[in-house]
Amino acid sequence: MNQTIENCGYTGTLSPQLVAFARRQFVNATIYKGRQRRREGRFAMMIPVIGVAIDDQDHPIGEPFDMITRDVGSKSVGLIHENPMAHQRIAIHMVVAGAEVDVSVALMWRGPLGPFYGSGGVYLDRLDRFPCPLDCDPVTWPESI
Repeated sequence: MNQTIENCGYTGTLSPQLVAFARRQFVNATIYKGRQRRREGRFAMMIPVIGVAIDDQDHPIGEPFDMITRDVGSKSVGLIHENPMAHQRIAIHMVVAGAEVDVSVALMWRGPLGPFYGSGGVYLDRLDRFPCPLDCDPVTWPESI
């Protein structure tokens, strides 16, 4: 799999281990057939995203970091990342169907997920732009996947 995401952006790359783990999660996922607590549908989807912790005024309070979506819904997102997430709010940058999307997210849960970490949150607002500079290099899936 060799996909490049042009995000006018960030120079980071996803670790092959994180991508392989997310891929296993995606491939081995089972469809839950019981009663859902959520009102919205969620769709298993692997999209590389860039995140940054933000304050209540959407200003960055840390350095950008790479993540992968686990699932995406119309009101929420599930994420997989390499380090624990202590933040309450993050901004995420992703490319969906060729369109750049920047949104703020209130994290509702976070915790260990295998050798990595997972978190999930609800969208707060669509942002006019990502709150910190991106270096205009593509984020790529590792070649080894």
